[in-house]
Formats: sequence, structure tokens, C-alpha cells
Amino acid sequence: MYKHATSSYTNNSSNGGSSHSTTAAATPDPASSPIPSTSDRVPLLGRRPQFIPPKHSELTNELVQAAGEFVGTLFFLFILFAAIQASLLHEEHFLLSISLSAGFALTSAVWLTYRISGGALNPAVILALLLVQKISFRKAGLYLIGQLLGSTTAAFFVSFMAPDAWGREFQGANKVAEGTSLLQAFCLEAVLTAGLVLVVLFVAVEKSKATFLAPLVIGLYVIAAHLVAIPYTNASLNPARTFGSALISGNWSDHWLFWLAPLSGASIAAGLYKAFKLFNFEVLNPHQEDDHEPLGYI
Repeated sequence: MYKHATSSYTNNSSNGGSSHSTTAAATPDPASSPIPSTSDRVPLLGRRPQFIPPKHSELTNELVQAAGEFVGTLFFLFILFAAIQASLLHEEHFLLSISLSAGFALTSAVWLTYRISGGALNPAVILALLLVQKISFRKAGLYLIGQLLGSTTAAFFVSFMAPDAWGREFQGANKVAEGTSLLQAFCLEAVLTAGLVLVVLFVAVEKSKATFLAPLVIGLYVIAAHLVAIPYTNASLNPARTFGSALISGNWSDHWLFWLAPLSGASIAAGLYKAFKLFNFEVLNPHQEDDHEPLGYI
């Protein structure tokens, strides 16, 4: 256990020149020391071992994200559809109440799912993310399924409660209003959806100091868009919203328009975003987010 170092010396003095030897103090051998290694030491009292989350496959993670899209779409559209039914009892505030409900509900739903799936909640947004290469085709397909299921479930719940709660059949389906042509409705839905997707791309996808406010900015835009579009199309801007309400109500009037127009608007928005990225828009106004005016800046 210990190594011993021995030192000898010879005394050649006149009293006999006897030879003497002495043994030095024992020194410990680190290799055989009883002190435990760092890996074998017991954690200090009160210190908890670090938690390492389990690793899941990429497909499992994407399924969880799609479930987040389902939950977010369900709660967003449940509030919107319920607000439509409730507003039928107070038609004088119909436009404002639905618009506010849509915006606030979407803000909450996006914030709810932001860290899970990014809070897309709209097939038009998914298409734009595909076109700018921010999402894979498999994940996009799973998101779409989650959104369609969430919309249908929300419409079913409101339809189930509507006869007892409001005394009216489900009225949440999109349709082109009388006096509005298909071309007018198409252009309105396409332009408003393009604006919505641009907000998503530049505020949420493009990271900046304002990104944490993206759900609020998106919700405010949706309020404004609903105020404009409700009298003409009941304001879709979201094919999943149209699909669920049409499936439950059985009203498929001009259903193709509420897919083609928003998806066309999303494609336009994605093209504009890529054009700005091509010219490196980030450096065009480099001091926009500075906390103070830089020296020499004019």
C-alpha cells in the first residue's frame, strides 16, 4: 500500500567506522490510494443528479408537434365559431365581436403552441414555410392533418352545443356574400392572406428583438382582416378553418375558393419574402434595433 524509500550512509569516523542505515518516512502511492475517484464519489448532500431528457426519434417529435397544432387550432377555432353563434343574438355588434374574438383567440393559441410547433395553425402558413424551406414535407403533412382535425373537432363541439346554448344551427361556414363576385372574393382572400403570411415570415420566422411579440402582432392583423372580410366572405384566410366548418355544417358553397385564394396569397407572400432575402434586407437598416444612436450615424 505504501512505498518505502530507504537511504543509507556510511560513517567513517574514528570510533569504528560503523555503517548505519535509516528509513525515510513512508509516502503514499496514488495508484493504491483509498480515496475514491471523481466518478465514484457520492453526490453532496442535497445535490440532485442532473436530469437528462430522453431522446426520441425525429418522427416522434414531429408527431408531438402535430398534436400541438391540433390543440392550438382546436382552441382558436372553438372560440371563433362560438363567437359567431353568440353574436347572432346581438347582431348590432356582430362584426366587432367576431373580429375581436378571432384576433384574441389566435394570439392565445399561437402563444400556447409557439414552443411546441411554432404556432402555424394555418395551411397557408405551412405552404409559405415550405416555399421558403423552413419546414420539411413530412412535417408539413403532419401539421396539415393536425390542423384539419382541430378545425373539425372545434366545429363539431360548437355545433353540438349550439342548439341548446344559442337556439340556432351552426353558422360558421365561409361563403361568398350576395352581391360579391367570385373574383372579388378571391382577390380579397388572397390579399389578406398574403398580408397575414408576410407578418408571420417577417416577425415570427425572421428572428429579431420583436419576435417574442409575434403572436400579438399576428392577432392584431387578424382582427383588422376580419373587420374587412366578414361582410364579403365571412373571413377565412385559413383553409383549415373553412374545411372544418364546411364539413360540420354541410355547406360546401364555393369551397374551392377558400383553399385556392389563401394558398395563392401565401405563395405571393413567400415570393416577396425570398426577394427581400435575396437583397439582404437585414443590412439595409442595420441600426434599427440599437438601444442608442451609434456614433457617426446620420
